[in-house]
Amino acid sequence: MLALGAGCRTASEQFSRRATERGLHADVIMGEGFQHFALSTPGPRGAVLHVYLDGDGTPTLGGYPAADPTPRDPLVLDLMALDSTPAIYVGRPCYHGLSGAPCSPSLWTSGRYSEPVVASMAAVVRRDGGESCETGGQPKQRTLGVSICVLVAVRGIEPRFRG
Repeated sequence: MLALGAGCRTASEQFSRRATERGLHADVIMGEGFQHFALSTPGPRGAVLHVYLDGDGTPTLGGYPAADPTPRDPLVLDLMALDSTPAIYVGRPCYHGLSGAPCSPSLWTSGRYSEPVVASMAAVVRRDGGESCETGGQPKQRTLGVSICVLVAVRGIEPRFRG
């Protein structure tokens, strides 16, 4: 019965549970017009803060906009938990169960790199003192968050790619 109950969790609930299991602290932060799910590593902030941005998640299922576009792969959580430098994760607008107004499916499908999305993420990164954003490599050379990191970088935040 427990396995069945776990299978009924939304992608947002599963992501939050996985973050908690890795000792990450969750919060909701206001960007520019959107709320963002954010995670932070325990401990004091230092001179350097790593900023983690995830990939596209699951914007569509079966050719239709997903009800919950939250990423299903916990790789970014694993990388963040292994990072010894103070770090934050900034979720995309309308992901992680924050799909109320002003969200619409276009913001996680065709508009996932739109100006309002990128500007809101950049505002959160700047507010938390991030000067660079980290992306992590995945097997088969697929990277997480590279496109959104570059778009955020245009706003004066230096990207650092690893993988």
